[in-house]
Amino acid sequence: MSATVLDITSAVFVLMLWIGYARFARLRARTSFSVSRALHTQRLYWIKRLLKRDNRVADVGVLRGIEHSVIFFASSTVLVIGAMLTMLFGKGIVDVEVMNIHAIAGWVGVPRELKMIGVLLIFIHAFFQFTWAVRQYSFFSVMLGSAPMPEELPDYTAEEIEDVADDLARLADRAGHAFNFGLRAWYFALAFCGWFISPYAMLVGAIIVVLVLYRREFRSKSLHSMVQSLKRDKLYCEGLSDKLD
Repeated sequence: MSATVLDITSAVFVLMLWIGYARFARLRARTSFSVSRALHTQRLYWIKRLLKRDNRVADVGVLRGIEHSVIFFASSTVLVIGAMLTMLFGKGIVDVEVMNIHAIAGWVGVPRELKMIGVLLIFIHAFFQFTWAVRQYSFFSVMLGSAPMPEELPDYTAEEIEDVADDLARLADRAGHAFNFGLRAWYFALAFCGWFISPYAMLVGAIIVVLVLYRREFRSKSLHSMVQSLKRDKLYCEGLSDKLD
């Protein structure tokens, strides 16, 4: 197998690994607790309690803190994209020696410029995910502002109140998923950086990324803390809805 074919095959494999893990995490979350499922349930119970509060200033503060973290990553991604565009289209293509990246001796595969474009596209994808998450959180802010106040709840049936809480929680959930997809793009972009050394370095990096993501999503101490918190939650113990899409 030629070096170019091996380079391309390895890149396609890493992309399939990325897509496959995303689908696996989505399906696994339906049958067992994950960080995304625990957060979805916490968001739902947050909204149920929020609807009963007259003063929602603290809730808006929580939302603003979440938005700022997403905006930080969106801004950082813009800086990375700008730096890569400068390297590609500035005063000549940056040489490997200047980048202090040394490929395996004798390795000749896909040109470095194409590899840089591939990594650049991943960061562009991450930027779109982060900005979409910011927009969805802004939608959530509007819906939060239009949510019924406690004195208005008697005018709603129990089913209608449940639907209002569910709609708000699902919108926040989708914003959280977009943020999560952007973070995964960052992780796999780091794995793709190993491509500049050799396809084997990229494959090893991708496998490490998947293992790290799996541990954090399904086996982390943070998840354990969230699950234990849910088990002590009165709403959870009463068996209220914690459906997922």
